[in-house]
Amino acid sequence: MKGWDLYGWRESEADNFTLIAGTDRMKTIEEITSDGNVEYDGNWFKVKVTSVDSIKAVLSNLPDGELVHWVGAPLGFSELPDDLINEIKNYCEGLEISIDGFSSAE
Repeated sequence: MKGWDLYGWRESEADNFTLIAGTDRMKTIEEITSDGNVEYDGNWFKVKVTSVDSIKAVLSNLPDGELVHWVGAPLGFSELPDDLINEIKNYCEGLEISIDGFSSAE
């Protein structure tokens, strides 16, 4: 596993997030946006939530120094506002989680 990929998008007035284990393969839209969580070998492999508070709770369970790569919105979905993206970035930094992949939100 290569850290985590964090997707965030707005759909029907709701903020959606998927944290999924980083791998070398491309994730499908269905895999990213489908409801439900997936465990692998007793650990989380994919978690999808629908609020900023919920993704913060998920992120707070990652160990210090964990790598999270911000991917943004899946193809065909609306991006989150920059202020919300910055809130998540700052929250990760406060948890001592390494986070990268930001461009417009820096």
